[in-house]
Amino acid sequence: MNSVEELLYRLCPNGVELRKIEDVCDVITDYTAAGSFANIAQNVKYIKNDIGYAQLVRTTDLKSKFENKDSFIYVNEHAYNYLWRVQLDKEGLVLPNVGNCGEVYYIKPELLYSEKNVLGPNAIWVRSESVSNRYLYHMFTSQTFQKKLSKIVSPVGQTKFNKTNFRKLEIAVPPLEVQREIVRVLDSFTLLTAELTARKKQYEYYRDTMLSFPNIEGGDED
Repeated sequence: MNSVEELLYRLCPNGVELRKIEDVCDVITDYTAAGSFANIAQNVKYIKNDIGYAQLVRTTDLKSKFENKDSFIYVNEHAYNYLWRVQLDKEGLVLPNVGNCGEVYYIKPELLYSEKNVLGPNAIWVRSESVSNRYLYHMFTSQTFQKKLSKIVSPVGQTKFNKTNFRKLEIAVPPLEVQREIVRVLDSFTLLTAELTARKKQYEYYRDTMLSFPNIEGGDED
């Protein structure tokens, strides 16, 4: 029992209400919400060192879990205030809508590298006050939703999808207690999978180390 679909079927045998994303998510925006591209160019300057006021969080940073510190980009205080709609100061989700469509990142302020952050370009910031954001993460990564998302993704050139079409997609919204149970089960499964993966890598390391015997003869056998 390790998918949203299976858990919904078990916990809600009589069916689940379908809601449009725009009806349950209070904030759906992106980097360009602050104004036109020209205005953004005038108000947002990138700084490629850590003297900036806030970090520009890109999906590449989220994907690497902030491991590539030398490639971080920052913005000054003016740009941070200009991009107030996409300040990542609350729990929510980030989805690339240009390139790497289908990826979903769950974030909380304490999970980010810097104290102050704004979302970088080509991504959507999604959060809800009425639905568990962690439940939304599991829902958005489910096979059912990914199939729906793929239908609005343009395959021409660099993959992308329209935010208006995204807002219209429907998702299953069970009662809050069911959402919490689904999150509990799937988060536990995710932790178990991560632990097993780590143990497998540890085993492979020790196996390869302990079985890599030096050549006693000092040369290769004929």
